[in-house]
Amino acid sequence: TATEGSSLAFTSRDMGKPTPFKLPPSFNRKFTKPDFEYRKLAQLDYGYWWIERSWPFDNVSDQNELTAELTEAMLGVWDYIKNSGEIDNVENLALDWFGFYPCKREARRIKGVYTMTQNDMYPTPAPFTDTVCHGGWNMDLHNPKGIDDCMNKPYIPTHLQYIYGTPLRCFVSADASNMMMAGRLASFTHVAFGSQRVMATCCVHGQGTGTAAAYAALHGVTPQDVCKDPGAVWSIQQQLLRDDQFIPGQINQDPRDKALTATVTASSEQDNGPAKAVVSGQTRAVYGKGGCMSSQCLPGTNRWISNGLPATITLMFKEAVNSVGQVVLDC
Repeated sequence: TATEGSSLAFTSRDMGKPTPFKLPPSFNRKFTKPDFEYRKLAQLDYGYWWIERSWPFDNVSDQNELTAELTEAMLGVWDYIKNSGEIDNVENLALDWFGFYPCKREARRIKGVYTMTQNDMYPTPAPFTDTVCHGGWNMDLHNPKGIDDCMNKPYIPTHLQYIYGTPLRCFVSADASNMMMAGRLASFTHVAFGSQRVMATCCVHGQGTGTAAAYAALHGVTPQDVCKDPGAVWSIQQQLLRDDQFIPGQINQDPRDKALTATVTASSEQDNGPAKAVVSGQTRAVYGKGGCMSSQCLPGTNRWISNGLPATITLMFKEAVNSVGQVVLDC
């Protein structure tokens, strides 16, 4: 199966004295210098994501076999570090910990109302109307043979030109009426998953999915019903923006946000950071290369930048503001 591999990590410690490491003569997993042309032994206190493999195993059903293979590979890498003579300052190092259960990159995914593909990210992001979070990591596809294919690179990245948005429909089951899923369980193709699987991106998946789930529970509707209701999607997006989620193509229009009606002045401001930018409706500087497409974001820094400290900013309202429930300062 051509899935992203699972990895087995280790940590090491300087014991303050020479600490030999010897494997039994029967151990046959040996590595040599050419094996590390594409797999760098950079830091020695923690390693390594590239002690990885999936093929020919199934990441779900063959977990025990995969664990054995990766443990053998990890010990072989440590043996090279300690005993090859190619790595300096390792005499006092000893294994401090290593995993007994590989870290999975890819296994099961659940089919959603919509399955996101690489064409929704590259070369230009799709303009979804139900976007609830964003991503931007490269489409990073790992070699399924992993550590067993040292003569080839461990991964091949496709660099994305823009930040993309992920639609709510990817997090809603197509078949189960009361199921949502986020992170590595969500509805993406294998190639799209190469970008979506990283931890920070999975975190914003969770925030978008959790907010939508809360809306569905509060209003007594199913997640599928929420996806079909533009008003519900808009309410979820506005709550997410209120909670500091960045959503490509969406700006703060929350009627509860009294600051949007204010006239904003400051003791000083720079041309690229005027005081009025604090109520632009966007809280990220993502315009331009490596950011969002111009059609999916506002230009500028979207923040106030003073000429120095101390500095003050003032919001003036035409009418009295009563019953303020919350004051939020994003710094």
